[in-house]
Amino acid sequence: MWFAEALTAAILFGIAGVFFKIVARDNGSLSHLLFGMYLTGAAGFAIWASIEGRWVFDASHLIAGVFIGFGSAFGNLLFLKAIKIGPTSLSSPLVNLNVVLVVLMAVFLYHESLTAREIVAICLLIGAIMFLPIDPHESLAIKNPTWYLLIIAAIFAIFFRNGGLKITEELNLDNTMVLFYGYMYALAGFGLVVPGENAVARTLRFKSLRLGLYTGVLSFVSMTLYAEALSNGPASLVSPIFSTSSLILATLCIVFFKERLSLFQVIALVLLFCGLILIKI
Repeated sequence: MWFAEALTAAILFGIAGVFFKIVARDNGSLSHLLFGMYLTGAAGFAIWASIEGRWVFDASHLIAGVFIGFGSAFGNLLFLKAIKIGPTSLSSPLVNLNVVLVVLMAVFLYHESLTAREIVAICLLIGAIMFLPIDPHESLAIKNPTWYLLIIAAIFAIFFRNGGLKITEELNLDNTMVLFYGYMYALAGFGLVVPGENAVARTLRFKSLRLGLYTGVLSFVSMTLYAEALSNGPASLVSPIFSTSSLILATLCIVFFKERLSLFQVIALVLLFCGLILIKI
């Protein structure tokens, strides 16, 4: 059951990433997109908590929500800024290298077993990074150093969210409530930023907000399934399966947005996906 939950979460999260790509491509409002996302996402968690009768209000859940909200908000914002500079089909898989941190945490902190195959897979993931210093004569090379910094920062921010949910699960906290509070914090943060974005054309603001609302629905369902999968299966496997959302997003971007990759980037992606598949099996 946890495998199906994790895989479905990955598919939905990959589809949600397409809306990120559209807003970044059209130079839309990132704050409006994320405000809309956290609005419908928080509403989804509130409705789900009401249906399940799982409302909890205490210091543990509120504090945990701070960390989850921080990781989610900054991770998504950094990722959006990265795909404005580099291709989504490359940025998304690299951000999912946060899976290595989650696996290592699960193994060393929670004593989940790590097989020889999974060790090889982690080495493949790290090896993929080595191919990123692209040939300077390659026309598709990403020469902007800011892109690399954004990707690295996004990896650690997303780890706060994905790894944080493993920690809250081990602490027997209700992840539905943790995610609700996290989304509410993020909603409040972007709600403060949105009114000041007067430089963005009105049509782009509304389009970004509308796409954000759609993204929030997918994000709510995806993160709910991910949290359920963590409660039913090992994080050292659930997290890598969830990270295959990058494969879904990369494929969609290549098909619908005609993104092209250099030879070195293709090699990096092959190593990356091989590593994810080995961990997933």
